[in-house]
Amino acid sequence: DYGTTFASYCQTLATYNASTNPYYVYMDDYTNADPFYIVSLLKRKMLKACGKYPNVMVINPDTEAVIANHPKEKARHQYVKDLLQDTLPDTWNGLKIVRSLSIYDSSVEGATATSDSFLFGNYIFLAYVEKNPGLWKSSMGHCYEHEPLKVKTWYDEVKDTTFVQLGFDYTLEVISARCGFVVYNVLENVPT
Repeated sequence: DYGTTFASYCQTLATYNASTNPYYVYMDDYTNADPFYIVSLLKRKMLKACGKYPNVMVINPDTEAVIANHPKEKARHQYVKDLLQDTLPDTWNGLKIVRSLSIYDSSVEGATATSDSFLFGNYIFLAYVEKNPGLWKSSMGHCYEHEPLKVKTWYDEVKDTTFVQLGFDYTLEVISARCGFVVYNVLENVPT
């Protein structure tokens, strides 16, 4: 919930205005925006907030397609390599790209699926994730494993079957909200 957990670390992009908002413009403003430059500015802003450059960017396919097909992004790579249409490289602008592909389904159980929109909406999420987590290390979050993998086996004589059950306990925790930065309203014309 970017409105509570990351309330101090939100940035909204907006229509270009040279005097009041020269840098944070909608990514799909092909005249004034430069996604690479905008994300670089956001990385610097996050560095000032938490002392770490982000190393992960989470986006949905709509936002990724806008950035990948942006004229300035295509010009940046025209002599180096061809970008695949609608996709960015797995590492872009020093950030590992994580694609949020989950779709929100508003249909009633048992009815025909209706894909309304991506669960991860009109946002970009920048995060610093520690590669070697440990005590006294800053990171956006960790997944803690409480106990190692548990294996239970038993034999059911009625069914003449041996059952195997695997289980483990884990907890996902936000360690430092300052290591996460939500950029919302990144597209002016959100695809429907």
